[in-house]
Amino acid sequence: MKKLSEQSTQFGFDFVALKSTFEAKYGQSDEQLICSLAPARVNLIGDHIDYNGGFVLPCAINRYLCILVRKNSSRTLSYFAADLNASFSFSIDAPAKYDEAFGFANYLNGCFAYLKESGFHADSGFDVLVSSAIPIGSGLSSSAALEIAFILAVAELFHLSITRTEAALLGKRVENKFMGLKSGIMDQFVVANAVSHTAMLLDTSSLRCEYIPLDLQHSDFQNGKDYSLVVMNSNKPRALVGSKYNERKRECEKAFAILKQVFIVPDLCSLMPQNLSRAEYVLQSACADKDEAAVLFKRVRHCVVENDLVKQAVAALREKDLKSFAEFFTKSHASLKNDYEVSGAELDSLVSNAIKTEGCAGARMTGAGFSGCAIALVETPKVPAFKKAVGDAYKKECNLEAEFYVCDTVNAAAVFGL
Repeated sequence: MKKLSEQSTQFGFDFVALKSTFEAKYGQSDEQLICSLAPARVNLIGDHIDYNGGFVLPCAINRYLCILVRKNSSRTLSYFAADLNASFSFSIDAPAKYDEAFGFANYLNGCFAYLKESGFHADSGFDVLVSSAIPIGSGLSSSAALEIAFILAVAELFHLSITRTEAALLGKRVENKFMGLKSGIMDQFVVANAVSHTAMLLDTSSLRCEYIPLDLQHSDFQNGKDYSLVVMNSNKPRALVGSKYNERKRECEKAFAILKQVFIVPDLCSLMPQNLSRAEYVLQSACADKDEAAVLFKRVRHCVVENDLVKQAVAALREKDLKSFAEFFTKSHASLKNDYEVSGAELDSLVSNAIKTEGCAGARMTGAGFSGCAIALVETPKVPAFKKAVGDAYKKECNLEAEFYVCDTVNAAAVFGL
């Protein structure tokens, strides 16, 4: 385990202050203090198809969640979220359960419960401090960062052997089973496995991945321009567990149950675009409610079209054709807005104003939607003017202040001694 200097500024935290906060909360000890850092993620293209067997193209970005952990002499597991000033304590021997009142602690309890279920035995309690620069409910995977950072920290603390893929699958299980959100594997997988200056092409049906070079500001793209990846935060948070996310998942499951009787495919994203007309006919024939059939077909069409857009976008990126790559952003947003219906007035405002602003090559919502964040590729010299133009228009249209983050692609979560 590498040692992290308390003076390090690499991850954007004041580690001297965090260590001081930890010791003020839990006291001093000779036990090893471990620091686990996990990045946020942005999905460049391929949303809402990771639970439908599709290809996705995420990357990790330079906003981090930090967890400090240290063993204690009790059988108590204690959490403290420094940014929220929220504390919880639990017995490590008691069964973990979900309780809305536990807030962020539910994710950690879920991770701990499933680690124990897999055979892990904690020989002592331990203390946890969480601090995050990833906005909660923004669509940048703060929950996946929390899960992966915690799992890797516990693995280091108790000398567990766990692979990055196993950590990602455990985090996904927490979301699906403990939290009740029927999400896919993308978020946890990229947080656990990202490589800087690349985007990850992940086949979610097999978990095979390939790293596609993406170094926007040190590139030789066809038009010779440097670009910046700009995240646009709508500042309208959403809670996915209470959103229509699970409803979309159920709609896809129902559509697939009908279509697999006719098409020999393992998932919705394996349908070919040329099969869409026949798929529409099959759904109309199978559903007594024609309005329901129309809705199910729109969900299917998004999955098929979005999966194809990922492939086309990757081909453009390989050719260093950033203009075409970014144009697929805009096409993807239209599908998410019109066919999958997971955008919203705030995200639509950000995207529409972004793409008509000089220097923007393309824009789209990113992640699960239902508000949260959108992304844009913007010519680097024009970023300041872009932020002002889009921010002013968004304020006028939605009466909210947007935040803008210019992001670099970074490596996956890592654990250090502090």
